[in-house]
Amino acid sequence: MGSDQAYEQKEYSSQHRLYTVNCIHAENLVYPAHWHEDFEFLYMEKGTVRIIINGVQYQPEQGQCVLIASGDVHSIFADAGKYSVIKIMIFSREIITHPVAGDSFIGENSLIDPLVKVIFQEQTLMGAEHSGEVQGALLNAAYHLLYRGRSIQIPSGSSDLTREILKYIDQYLGEDLSISRIAQVFHISESILYRLIRKASGQSIQQYIISKRVSKARDFLWQGEKSMTEIAYRCGFGSIRTFNREFKLLTGVSPRDYQKRAVQEYDG
Repeated sequence: MGSDQAYEQKEYSSQHRLYTVNCIHAENLVYPAHWHEDFEFLYMEKGTVRIIINGVQYQPEQGQCVLIASGDVHSIFADAGKYSVIKIMIFSREIITHPVAGDSFIGENSLIDPLVKVIFQEQTLMGAEHSGEVQGALLNAAYHLLYRGRSIQIPSGSSDLTREILKYIDQYLGEDLSISRIAQVFHISESILYRLIRKASGQSIQQYIISKRVSKARDFLWQGEKSMTEIAYRCGFGSIRTFNREFKLLTGVSPRDYQKRAVQEYDG
């Protein structure tokens, strides 16, 4: 899926700053809490997932869209055995300055379906000359969601402290990340740290750190990194045995099998 950083900075293929993930086949998916300066548009093509935005859980279903505003902390989970297909676009907040895109919201509208086809049509996104068309479709989709559809506005409220903690965890993911160390860095008690991460991610801080490490390992495997031992230590796992165990618990497959699948999809 690309980078799973707590604080993401995207590289865009054109001056219009659009970044697309055409399709995620979600099963046993854990996409840990993160945030970015950009907006994110998500379309549930099939099935359903759980999304936590600013500490509140939502469950968009087939045909629904989610617009996640700049700076809002969010995570995505697909339960074991439940297969979903998701389409995601991440785009610069400079693209849509209209007030309809000032907050996150979730909803549905039958008029959005043709707009989604424009937004995620691969051949359209390949050329920068078509980015204006995509931009217009994004704005129209946001408008229909907020003013002409059945939508729920999502409260803002991810604190600066929470975002900085997530950023710190990501920065030092390959090192010792004890709870006491993180609490000391931010001059807060461990109990407050537990509450902040639980609210933002829906996970305990221990679960969150493991999820981030597995997520980072997925990236390395997808990019063709060969050495499992090196990946394990670069992602902060104390041993290859722990790496294999935690990876399979979260993804349903071993790191080696995941790598084989990635190679097959790339070659195919």
